[in-house]
Amino acid sequence: MSRFIVDSASLDRIRERLAVLHGQLLSVPVIVGSYSGTMLGGRELEAELDGFSREWHHQVTGVAGDIDMMQLRLAAAALAYRQIEERQRERAREERQRERAREERQRERARHAKHLAPPPSGGAGIGSGTTMSDPGRGGHHHSGGSGHHHSGTGSGTTVVDDA
Repeated sequence: MSRFIVDSASLDRIRERLAVLHGQLLSVPVIVGSYSGTMLGGRELEAELDGFSREWHHQVTGVAGDIDMMQLRLAAAALAYRQIEERQRERAREERQRERAREERQRERARHAKHLAPPPSGGAGIGSGTTMSDPGRGGHHHSGGSGHHHSGTGSGTTVVDDA
């Protein structure tokens, strides 16, 4: 099965070629009429050329309406394809804008998270564990580190449960 591509530019080119062909078909009787049959071979040839020209004109006139309709349909199809292509370009632009906005939000969250991150521990042993706050037990609890109990102090990992 053969494939072909349809886009507005292709449809416009077909319509333009059809218009040229239509013009050429209509010009044949004019070209034939410019020959003098008497100069080329007598009255018989002139009668044949006149008959050909009349028949050609009749046939081309019959086809001309069809050609005109094809040109109108091609122009309408080209317009429809241009509108589709424009909508596709617009959707792609909108998607790129949404993607840039998502990336910017992610960068902003990363900057914010980096700003809120606790400073690295510089202590040797004391206070290097996990400090958690439990309001039910006086607000302090310490695990890890040197095993010493410090009242709510420490510089290790701080866990705050939002739940």
